[in-house]
Amino acid sequence: MTTLIKLGKPKLSPKVQEYRDRFGHLPSAEAMKWRTTEDLEIMAQVALMQGRPRKDWADRPNRKTGTVTDGWYAKKDGP
Repeated sequence: MTTLIKLGKPKLSPKVQEYRDRFGHLPSAEAMKWRTTEDLEIMAQVALMQGRPRKDWADRPNRKTGTVTDGWYAKKDGP
C-alpha cells in the first residue's frame, strides 16, 4: 500500500488574505509556522486598522537570522 501526501499552499484566513492584498506580502514564515490562525488574524487586523504593514513581516525577507527559514524567501535579481 502506498500513501500519497499532497502539499499545497495553506488557505489564508480572511484578515490575513486582506492583509496580503493590501500590503503585498504574507506574514513572516516564522509567524505562519509558530502562531495560531487566531493570532495571525488578530495581528493582520491590527495592521489593517493602523493602515500600515507589520515591520517584522515586511522586513523579514531582507533580514538574515542564520536559520533555515532564511532560505524560504525568494531572492530578487536586479535593482
